[in-house]
Amino acid sequence: MEIKNIVSIPIPVGIGLRRVLDQGELLDLIGVQAGFLAQIYGKIKNGKTYLATVMAIQTAEKGQVVYVNWPIDWNGYDERRMFWYRVLGLLGLKKDFMVYPRSNLIFADLSDVNDVKVDGVSTGLNFYDWFGRLTSCTCFFDEGHIYYDSYLALKMDLSKRLSILETAHYDRSVYIISQRCTAIHAVLRGNVNIFYKCEKLRNAWWIFRASFRRVEFQEVDNNERPNEERETIIDPETGKKSYGDYLFAESIIKFKGRKKIYAIYNSKYRRLGAVESQENNAEIYRVKWRELLHK
Repeated sequence: MEIKNIVSIPIPVGIGLRRVLDQGELLDLIGVQAGFLAQIYGKIKNGKTYLATVMAIQTAEKGQVVYVNWPIDWNGYDERRMFWYRVLGLLGLKKDFMVYPRSNLIFADLSDVNDVKVDGVSTGLNFYDWFGRLTSCTCFFDEGHIYYDSYLALKMDLSKRLSILETAHYDRSVYIISQRCTAIHAVLRGNVNIFYKCEKLRNAWWIFRASFRRVEFQEVDNNERPNEERETIIDPETGKKSYGDYLFAESIIKFKGRKKIYAIYNSKYRRLGAVESQENNAEIYRVKWRELLHK
């Protein structure tokens, strides 16, 4: 699962005649993603933020407005720079070339839930009031259980609770990234449409890049958890029991960690620039082979 790898070529500034459309006409042309609630979960260092970064960029490359609560250095998407699309244009098979600017991928700083900052500017709104006003967009919230906390959500005003639960009415899709699917309350979890589990794969020793897979679930068990039941395999000779893959997985996609993706997002954004709290007094020595011969 990767971002499109299409050859990009330089173009003169201002190429083409921009069509003048109002927001309604523009959204009709691009299309708005139907609202839903999804959760990305998995163990520590199993690729959750990496996967969410890739999915956020892929969503932006489809023309959707995307909010993320960690910084992503995305430069936008311009079909005029894509070699294949230009070929289609030369053949008369494509007339409209879409340009999705980097401003469509918006950084919402949620470190202070009482004052949401969008691209560094204070909105003067707390998270729930700010979120309740969003329409026709997709939100990716890392550590999203903070905003969907079980006790907080159940005690909050009904109108604010509905703004979290009601997504389809506003064409507002939300991805919550957390370590466990149970990080949000069962009442809220029952409204999750799609669960994505991130798993790190074991690689052969000669493969240096980390490999992961995304397992999609839509079926839940009696506890409103994704149904992770696996195939049971019994050896007919020994009677030894082992387990195969998930029985109720909707899809399984494998992907590799790529340096260009790691380089464009900050996985330690929630540290908020805090310096080291103490010195590390470890010592490192480079020893010559001759010195290794001495006792």
